[in-house]
Amino acid sequence: MVPKAIRTQLGLEAGQELEVRVVDGRLIEIEPVSVPVRLEDRDGMPVLVAEGPVPPLTDNMVREAVERDRVDREARWT
Repeated sequence: MVPKAIRTQLGLEAGQELEVRVVDGRLIEIEPVSVPVRLEDRDGMPVLVAEGPVPPLTDNMVREAVERDRVDREARWT
């Protein structure tokens, strides 16, 4: 069971399926199970369509993802 504070921080739902694996024989890596997606053409534009329910993204989740990406890019270029 993942504590509620951690689920909230990571945008996980109670009861959400997780994949657990051991990395390098010493780390435990936990990742939400991905929802299968398919690529559709909509008015000439490729669109990924989830084949199952997907929890909504919050503004905060998007901001955090953009910030993580910015930090990662800066680290690669410095």
